Amino acid sequence: MSSNKKYHQLVVIGASAGGINAVKQVLSRIPMDFNAPIVIAQHMNSFMNMFFIDYLNTYTSLKVKEANHMELLLPRRVYYIPPNYHGLVEKGRLILNADAKVNYSRPSIDVLFESVALEENENAIGVILSGANSDGAYGMKLIKQYGGSTIIQNPKSAEFSVMPSASVMAIKPDHILDLQDIGAHLLKATSL
Repeated sequence: MSSNKKYHQLVVIGASAGGINAVKQVLSRIPMDFNAPIVIAQHMNSFMNMFFIDYLNTYTSLKVKEANHMELLLPRRVYYIPPNYHGLVEKGRLILNADAKVNYSRPSIDVLFESVALEENENAIGVILSGANSDGAYGMKLIKQYGGSTIIQNPKSAEFSVMPSASVMAIKPDHILDLQDIGAHLLKATSL
């Protein structure tokens, strides 16, 4: 498969319990001319997914959609990995599979982040938000190891601090930020 990559940097966000509000707050602060695609792995049941996508589209100027297998990633778009699938990035496209759960989850944040670390190297920006387990800590470690940027929601301000705390313990993140500051930081990081 040839690369049709149409972006320079790729933002991946991992969230779980408490993530609905956290993702909304981050996306609501990102303008429509954002230069990178955003891929989100969030632990959520299938009933909530479409409701949540519609909900987010009322709070952000970016286009939020459920990701399709082999979909080309484009700037100014937010791709939600559907429930019961893992998402991986390969040559600028999102690959979905139904492999076994990782960290009791599908989608697994670690699966997405690992693929992005290996594929995008220094062009990856990993973000961990509120959650009640440690999914994402290993993936953040790989993003940092392969030269990408790491942003973790301040565990003290997270609705559920376990996930951001686990990532802080796994790596020395580039940034620990309150929710209201993450969107502005992403805009600055992708405008370079």
